[in-house]
Amino acid sequence: MKIIKALFVIACIFSMSSVNSQNQDQTEKKDDKVRLFTMEEYSNLHLWVDKTIQEIGMSNELKEKYETLFGFHLDKIGRLEENETELTAYEYLKGMKLQISKLNSSVAPLLSSDQNKKHLDLMMDFERILTNKLALKKS
Repeated sequence: MKIIKALFVIACIFSMSSVNSQNQDQTEKKDDKVRLFTMEEYSNLHLWVDKTIQEIGMSNELKEKYETLFGFHLDKIGRLEENETELTAYEYLKGMKLQISKLNSSVAPLLSSDQNKKHLDLMMDFERILTNKLALKKS
């Protein structure tokens, strides 16, 4: 009877350490994910984009549509780094440029030519920032 209890205790200890090990592996995988921007950098980027959008000069209704489209495509760019498979820098840049191109195409009909020029300037700066940040993270 003592042998059975001892085997039972040993089995419980091994199973608990196995579960703990699996949880630790999952935590390490989450920690290995490298975010492109820290929360502070993301906040600063958001403030800069907001300021630039203010300078474009849009009505409230247009601004709301624009920000919805901008947020949608920015979210798609953010999801590229959440990809389960590790993207190469080229694949990430390709996906980022695709989303920026889709954003440009979707907002162009809404904006005047002057507003669209300011938007394209914003997007060139935005793409440059993302590309530089990606180059730093991948090196």
